[in-house]
Order: sequence, then C-alpha cells, then structure tokens
Amino acid sequence: MPGFIPGSRSSRRNFGETVLIRLPLHLVVPAGHPFANRQSIPFSELSDLPLVLPSEPHPLRTKLAKLAREKGLTLGHIIEANSIHLQHEVAACQGGFAITSGTLIPQEIGRLAAVRIVQPEMSRVVVLAVTSHRAHTRATLEVGRLLRNIAPAALQVFQQAPTK
Repeated sequence: MPGFIPGSRSSRRNFGETVLIRLPLHLVVPAGHPFANRQSIPFSELSDLPLVLPSEPHPLRTKLAKLAREKGLTLGHIIEANSIHLQHEVAACQGGFAITSGTLIPQEIGRLAAVRIVQPEMSRVVVLAVTSHRAHTRATLEVGRLLRNIAPAALQVFQQAPTK
C-alpha cells in the first residue's frame, strides 16, 4: 500500500517492508492555470491555496501539516477526498489543487498539469509490506521475492508518466 513511512531504511526492513519506488510529489492544477506552465513550485507557495487532500489521519496530511508548522505556514482550505481520481477531478473542475505523485492517466492529459513540489522535495513511497503475525508459506515468500525483483522496474513508468 503506498504511503509515507517514517524512519530509516533499516527500520523498514525490521517491519518486513521493502521500498519499491519513491515518487516525487506534485501540485496537480487545471491545465489552464498559470501554475501549469511552471516546472516546479516551492512548498511555501502552497500556503493558503485551496487544497484537495485525503482525510485525516492519512500520512500525507500529517506530513504536510508538520512541514507547514515547521515553516510557519498555514495550509489553505482543505477539501477532503480519499481517492486520487476524485482529487484530480476536483482539481480539473477548478475546485482546488491536489497533491499527488502527479501521474496523469490519459483522460487527464490536457485537462490537468502536475508541477513538482520543491524546497523541500517530498515523495510518496510505495512499499511492499508483509505481516509478522502469520507464518509465511512458500507461496507468499515466492510472491514477495518476485515483487521485489519485478516491481521497481515496472513502477519506473510512473516516474516517466506525463505531467501535462
């Protein structure tokens, strides 16, 4: 399940989690918005923008709120939507700006643009997690091994996905 995982890589391994890919976060805006022509946007410029974010206690909300506090900023009015597709639709209808990995599906290209968030750069982490509460079978171990070998290369397509 994708999400932000606090801590170091070694702490992730202790919990049976393997990072498959890190995707930079983007501000998703309507294609006609002035931000759409930019390559990047500093985090400080997100202050007071109407944002479309997952509801609390989603790790993205926690991370954004903490970063805003550290920088003395206020996050704008937040519309809650727990689906990336819905977040993008709200942005396309000019209802706010979404913060996602910026990967646009074909139907969104031309309607939306994704502008990389910088200063600081932030990322979304896709991990493979396994439980420590049940014994592993040969099948679960093999599926995990295959995913750790195949997924990073397969997920690279999301790093080259169109952002406009």
